[in-house]
Amino acid sequence: MNAMMENRTQAEATDYLASLRQQFGRVLLGKSQQIELVIACLLAHGHLRLDDLPGTGKTTLAKALAECLGGRLARIQCTPDLLPTDVTGFNLFNQKTREFEFHPGRVFADVLLADELNRTTPRTTELLASMLSPNSPLPSKKLPSNTTFKTASLPTSSVLAEAPDWL
Repeated sequence: MNAMMENRTQAEATDYLASLRQQFGRVLLGKSQQIELVIACLLAHGHLRLDDLPGTGKTTLAKALAECLGGRLARIQCTPDLLPTDVTGFNLFNQKTREFEFHPGRVFADVLLADELNRTTPRTTELLASMLSPNSPLPSKKLPSNTTFKTASLPTSSVLAEAPDWL
């Protein structure tokens, strides 16, 4: 997001942010406060954690965010059997080439939605939390040229959704 804003004049940046607000507003009706918070998060290179009732538009917000940024959304349904390698990816031995090939996980997206974060194991929750820090534990791996990220890196934006404890 900041890379998109760096080489713009103040008027261009203002117009761009207004168009973002308008795009979000078409998808998320009556949620102007949430839209402003999402834009503030993007400008600050932050991550967004939503704690709300089911059916209130958390996934729709993440989809709209990815669409507005022109990026790819990856969704992780956090369950007790979710493994850290499901998130980060893994190396698989290819018997034909006799080499290990890296298969990227869901974290290799522009917008990452981790849904029902409170339902996963502490080990996977710890991994997701550490990926949000500037010193991510992901190894630097070369990926195929059709992949959004050329090396392992954090998503542009993360949306973490959690169901309230009382549900």
